Amino acid sequence: MDTILKKLEARQIKPEKAAKNTLKDKRLLSQLFEGLKAKPTSVKYGSSKALLLISETEPQLLYPKFETFKVLLENENNIFKWTAAKIIGNLAAIDVKNKVDKKMISRLANMLNTGKMITANNAIYTLGKIAASKHKFQNKITEELLKVENYKYATKECNNIAIGLVIDTLQSFGEEIENNPQVSKFIKRQRRNKRKSKEGPGRE
Repeated sequence: MDTILKKLEARQIKPEKAAKNTLKDKRLLSQLFEGLKAKPTSVKYGSSKALLLISETEPQLLYPKFETFKVLLENENNIFKWTAAKIIGNLAAIDVKNKVDKKMISRLANMLNTGKMITANNAIYTLGKIAASKHKFQNKITEELLKVENYKYATKECNNIAIGLVIDTLQSFGEEIENNPQVSKFIKRQRRNKRKSKEGPGRE
């Protein structure tokens, strides 16, 4: 196992430091991808987090490995799935080959309705990033995000958190989307429901 992976395994280095070192020496990038296949959790999760951090600042370094993240999106391991989703969202801004397509949008939209709030939240984040970079998908993404109010998560609080993130994401799209009648009704409805839940039963 190479040095950076040994340090991750021994917890001698944090993912943040691994990412920083990799940005200074791009030759270390291949080690992080190898780390995704490692058995020690400190290595595979440390490597995935380091790659996520790199995608936030220099996504062009990871773009050639887009297919790797596409495969990870289907992984049974939720941490890999969530990380892959976020990285794909960050790569959307430099997606010159249009690898983020309708199929990818549909795949991410499916993650909204798994009954798992964290999975949904990561999908919401990613869909928001894609919509910001690829305006042609804004209407489709808006349509999918509006469905979240009908999905069921573990608790009512989980539902509220997911819906709150949807509202923040939709509002970040700008006035054109925010003034969309469906979006306006959705936001008003959710704010009204939130007030009622705070007031408690038996009160108007």
